[in-house]
Amino acid sequence: MNSHSLPIKLTFVGPKRFGLVYRDRDNTLKTPICIHRAPLGTHERFIGFLIEHYAGNFPLWLAPEQVRVLPVTENQLTYAQEIVNTLRSHFVRATLEYSNDKLQGRIQRAELDKVHTILVVGQREQLSQTISVRIHGKGNIGVKPKDEVINDILTAIRERRPD
Repeated sequence: MNSHSLPIKLTFVGPKRFGLVYRDRDNTLKTPICIHRAPLGTHERFIGFLIEHYAGNFPLWLAPEQVRVLPVTENQLTYAQEIVNTLRSHFVRATLEYSNDKLQGRIQRAELDKVHTILVVGQREQLSQTISVRIHGKGNIGVKPKDEVINDILTAIRERRPD
């Protein structure tokens, strides 16, 4: 968008709110009208309001990264990828993160990134087809059957639960 195509707006409230006045030709005080360009459109302002309202801690249905799956070791990569693939097949914004970093560091990074749901899978979870669930800001929710976790995530997104 170039500067010539930006919308021009009139603001009547701003000058009043700031107590702006001027004297006209007959020496009476008048409140000016503010004419300004609006580089941000309605959509951008709405997104800005959402980010500010939620402080970046979006509910699951709105989060840019809804789920991050963390395998404890390389041995759980296949199981973790299956979970991610299942979620993505239902259009869930899910990622897998595996690195040589300690698990606690990867969990902390996911918390700092404000990922809503963190799924941790280790050897026990893989053998029992379960998942350890963590919710941003709430901590460890516990270990649940894989199908139950996936269904809970899909239901929460579909119903747009506020958390």
